[in-house]
Amino acid sequence: MTLNDQDLNECDKEPIHIPSAIQPHGFFLAVDINSMTIIAASSNIGLFFTFSAHQILSQPLYTFFPFLHQWVQDEKNIAKSLPKIFTIESSLYIFSMHRNNTTLLLEAEPAVNADLFPDRLAQSLVEEIIALTKASSIDELCHLGALALQRLSGFGRVMSYRFDEDFNGWVNAEANTDPMESYLNHHFPSGDIPAQARELYRTNLIR
Repeated sequence: MTLNDQDLNECDKEPIHIPSAIQPHGFFLAVDINSMTIIAASSNIGLFFTFSAHQILSQPLYTFFPFLHQWVQDEKNIAKSLPKIFTIESSLYIFSMHRNNTTLLLEAEPAVNADLFPDRLAQSLVEEIIALTKASSIDELCHLGALALQRLSGFGRVMSYRFDEDFNGWVNAEANTDPMESYLNHHFPSGDIPAQARELYRTNLIR
């Protein structure tokens, strides 16, 4: 299978920056920051709770999620809020909050190994950050960063990807524990990561 310029141009048209679905292991809420009402919810929310998406639309967040309401009130003016675990209907969920103009976007999934969150993760992050301070160059920083992210995430492969002035990219560092071919020093055309994907990386530093 080969790619041509038309194939790469089609990538630019994919609406990945305006998704209309969420992975089924989690759920989604959108809250109006002024009225604190729920203005959108993923259709699968009824699989997690005793109420449906239809029942909570246009309702105050406090009515169904009082703990979330207080968290949002405390953190809604913070640019990057850290994820937090809440107990809802006897189950634990990790919530992430993002802001888009006057809308707060809340994503959640069941908390696995909740006893490791957040203290152990915080300690691991501190240790990795200390290791990064030992880098003496950008290339070494990228290499140490790839290793650190691999240790924290457990991913089989982590790559550092650097753009040139025309948005062509190359892999300048890699951490790889799987018996796969290395991508280190491989170069890719600008269409490999289309413009809307690059914008997502710029505006959303995490995930």
